[in-house]
Amino acid sequence: RPGADAAGQDEEGVTATERPPDESEREAVAEVLAELLGAVECTLSGAEQQNESDN
Repeated sequence: RPGADAAGQDEEGVTATERPPDESEREAVAEVLAELLGAVECTLSGAEQQNESDN
């Protein structure tokens, strides 16, 4: 139905323009990045420990 498509596009456009990334969204992104950094640090430290034990 073309009407449903138009309504869906309008809703997406409104949400995209009406909701700029606010503080709560930035905090959520920061938390995700922090978790990713923590996971990367854990894997890096684990790899270093394995390398040390191999040597």
